[in-house]
Amino acid sequence: MRWLLGCVVVLTSACVHYSYSQTTRNLAPPKSVGCEFEVFTVAPGREYVELGILDVGGDATAAPHSVEKFTEMIQASVCRAGGDAVIAQVNGVGAYVHGAVIQYKYK
Repeated sequence: MRWLLGCVVVLTSACVHYSYSQTTRNLAPPKSVGCEFEVFTVAPGREYVELGILDVGGDATAAPHSVEKFTEMIQASVCRAGGDAVIAQVNGVGAYVHGAVIQYKYK
């Protein structure tokens, strides 16, 4: 029983989430739940404006190491912000820890 309780404590302390902060006066209309968007690790080759940033919160060591998991975790925030894409930053151990939510200037 003590082992099980220890596992529950370890699992709950490994929570990670992303908080969104608007960084500009540029506002985009929200997109529908489950919208599609692109994820880059370098700036895209087209003009854009930054809408806001996503920063990892909670246990940053538990941040995802795959673009699929990162996309899943940030999707609701990006869609609410009206983002077309996210420029992600990956730390030295390959974890997605930050992202700039952007909107393309010309679609």
